[in-house]
Amino acid sequence: MSAMPTNENEWPGEEDVEPLSRRELFTGLRKALLAATGALAAGEAAHLLAHSSQPEPPESATAGRPEDYPAPGVTFVREARAYLVRDELGFYALDAVCSHLGCLVRAVGDGQNSPLLGFECPCHNSRYDAQGERLSGPAPRGLRYLVVELDTTGALVIHRDRETHPDDRLIA
Repeated sequence: MSAMPTNENEWPGEEDVEPLSRRELFTGLRKALLAATGALAAGEAAHLLAHSSQPEPPESATAGRPEDYPAPGVTFVREARAYLVRDELGFYALDAVCSHLGCLVRAVGDGQNSPLLGFECPCHNSRYDAQGERLSGPAPRGLRYLVVELDTTGALVIHRDRETHPDDRLIA
């Protein structure tokens, strides 16, 4: 016996299929939309947790001796999660942690071979100028200026737990 229709508009079992009501159609669509929304929310939550899972840096970190840093220049100090900047006035440190969700920003330019143009967050495209002021993106504020001091051995120390004024410089 073949599964061919007996007439052109009729298939076997067609009389057993009932059309969906409007209510059933919209209920199905609502469930599909809720499932898709839940999947997107779960993905965003996982993304957020991945960026905020970095261990907290110490309150202060030693960054080496002043003569180790070129003038002018910008150097990322991993232990402090900060950029140590040496300009014609002295040293200052900018927090490398984006004020949006805590990703580490990248310097645009090195201050030596190319001018320091600013900083950018690779996660959500927040952008900051060379002084750490917010230019664009979801970041709510600019980068923090951190205190830089010399310890008793003459080494530079960056204090993450202490902010300072943007005009403050350590002369060393």
